[in-house]
Amino acid sequence: MRQVVCHAFDQPVRLMLREGAMPSLAPGHVRVRVAAAGVNFADHLQARNLYQEKLTPPFVCGFECYGRVEEGPGKGSWVLCSQPSAFADVVDAPLDHVFTLPREAPNAHEAAALLVAYGTAHLALHERAKAKPGDWVLVTAASGGVGSVRSCKHAHAHTHVAQAAVQLAKLAGCKVIAAAGGRTKLAKAVAMGADATLDYTATATVRDVRDALLDATDGRGVDVVLDMVGGDVLFEGICRAMAFNGRLCIVGFAGGIPKAKPNLALVRNFDLLGVYWGAYFNAGPAARDVLQRTMSDVLGSYDAGRLRPAVAKVFAPAQAQEALDAVASRGTAGKVVIDFANM
Repeated sequence: MRQVVCHAFDQPVRLMLREGAMPSLAPGHVRVRVAAAGVNFADHLQARNLYQEKLTPPFVCGFECYGRVEEGPGKGSWVLCSQPSAFADVVDAPLDHVFTLPREAPNAHEAAALLVAYGTAHLALHERAKAKPGDWVLVTAASGGVGSVRSCKHAHAHTHVAQAAVQLAKLAGCKVIAAAGGRTKLAKAVAMGADATLDYTATATVRDVRDALLDATDGRGVDVVLDMVGGDVLFEGICRAMAFNGRLCIVGFAGGIPKAKPNLALVRNFDLLGVYWGAYFNAGPAARDVLQRTMSDVLGSYDAGRLRPAVAKVFAPAQAQEALDAVASRGTAGKVVIDFANM
């Protein structure tokens, strides 16, 4: 089988395509013939030894892929896998890391973009925040950048989650405020379905952020927040615009970890909720059941045509380094995918 391997951390070209031996399939696993793999910012970080889960080179890269079960339970099914070493034409994955689609996806590249982004957004909205129809939902980093928030170097890392969150919130009957920087990015957010926008370039102070959000909600405040940005000004402004019994989901800190003021949660009676999708795999059977349930809903909606992931660029496996560089450059407006079906 062919695999994309990180062979060194300190070289300009760190990834290479190699032939690997096919191991025996372990009990409780399935063997998947990969059609496409999604590229995440975490892949870039891991290939530079900057990710929280450290690996020693050489190792096979990747976290998510889409393909067909060749061996094991559910043979012939089309599945998504959350599995280290996903950048390969064949992947062995534990059964509880596999999510089955109703049928073959109409677009393999779109399918490869579903798992991490839509899984995280659905978990935040429905499992953590319990979003309901009519809620005002604020999604930060909603269109590939953060405008004047200069410290937000890695907002693009969360763009796909934000785009998924806008679609899922609208599907749930919520009203969405999309936060982005500048008219072009705000227009993209509106095209995705946002009902209102927050322009980073016009919100230089905590009061600016608070007032903009209160104005957008006719003074009610925001019921649910999916915040990928953090940062002192934005985060405090959001906290001061939370509705009574609101739920603020912390998904990332592209703008830096804010100096939190927990008294605001007390005074305004809102919840602060951490959201780390990957932690559910290691939190026991009940937590893994949550992932299966949430992804079943996502995949059913995708199969019915109600969700449409945005794919920006598709690379061949031999171009994996270029794929990671594209993600790191933050210049793409959708998911980067590696195609393993046409090697």
